[in-house]
Order: sequence, then C-alpha cells, then structure tokens
Amino acid sequence: MPFQGIHFDYKDSGFSMRRAWLVLCMTACVLSGCATGESVSTTVTVTESQSTTEISTTFQTEEGIFASQFDPCEVFSDEDFTNLGLGKQIATSADMNFGSLGCSFASNDFEKFKGVFLVATDQIDRERVQEEGLDPVDWDGSRVPELYIHKMPSQARQCEAAVDYDWGRFVVDYYEVGSGWEPNVLCAEAVRILEELILGAKDSS
Repeated sequence: MPFQGIHFDYKDSGFSMRRAWLVLCMTACVLSGCATGESVSTTVTVTESQSTTEISTTFQTEEGIFASQFDPCEVFSDEDFTNLGLGKQIATSADMNFGSLGCSFASNDFEKFKGVFLVATDQIDRERVQEEGLDPVDWDGSRVPELYIHKMPSQARQCEAAVDYDWGRFVVDYYEVGSGWEPNVLCAEAVRILEELILGAKDSS
C-alpha cells in the first residue's frame, strides 16, 4: 500500500505545526528511499555511553555556542553527524518555521532505526512543553543533568530530547511510523546524540 501521509491532531499552532509538517516531509522522503514549569519527578533509566565523540564546532567557546540560538547544522560538521550515526540529510532550516533552526537526517543503520532524526534549536521551553500536556520528564543518569524528554501528541511514535537555555532549547527529535509511547525504545538514541553534541562541544572549547 502506498504511503498516504499521517494525521496529526495538534492543538498548538506553533511548534506542534512545525513538527507535524517536518515529520511528514521527512517520513515521506525516507519511505520513498531518499534515505520551565514544575519538574515532573518521573525518570527513565538508560545505560549511558562511556565515550564522548569529539566535536569540531564553528565557535571556539561554550559561550559562543550556547549564549544565543544557533543553527546546529551550521555549527557542527557533516563528519560530526556521521560519527554520531546519522545518515543522509533530508531537510534543513529552510524547510522549518516558528523560530526553529536545524536539519533532519535518516539513520546510518536503517535496520535499527527506521525513522528520522531532527537536530534543531527552537524558542520553546520546558514550561511550554508542560502546558501542552506533553509530560516532560528528566532522563535518569544523563551525562547532561538538565536533559529531559517528552512525548508528542496523538500517540505518535516520536520522542524529543531537549536541554533548555535562556533563549529556548537544543533538541534532538526521533520519529518513526506507527503509534505508541515507548520512551526506552524511542528516546535513548535521541538522548545519546544530544549528549554527544553538547559534551563534545564543551570538550572542544
């Protein structure tokens, strides 16, 4: 049966619409072969990676990267993303709206990750995510203590890992076709990639 698109019932017109539109584009591309509110006490346990990928960045200091919103796909190199297991780039900031900067990728290991990854910054924060009813939770054992994850509306098989800053968030999003919220399945790789980017940028500063 040909891919006929996905229905999203998002109540918010900002970051939810941006996510919905971009996910549709990314998923269609992959399937066609172009390969701060109150904290919630719930946590998710994961076995953390023991190594941090060395990241080369455009900026020389942590402040230069994280002091204001940036486009991670201009700051980090193609080699950096490849070393993290990301494959073909399939969308860029030109395809996004609502204050988002970034790009999306297929996975290098399509047998393991059949979905798509988005690496971006936006102008949302944890409080806004909580207000949207998306249940942000701390990721237990993260090498970046401020890192949290949250689901997306409509039971989509999608997870966002994020860290808040004064200007918004640094986010890695993973989406695959289907439904059902399984954080240990959907979030672990997004968490790992976000941790590696943040810690690698700090190591290189």
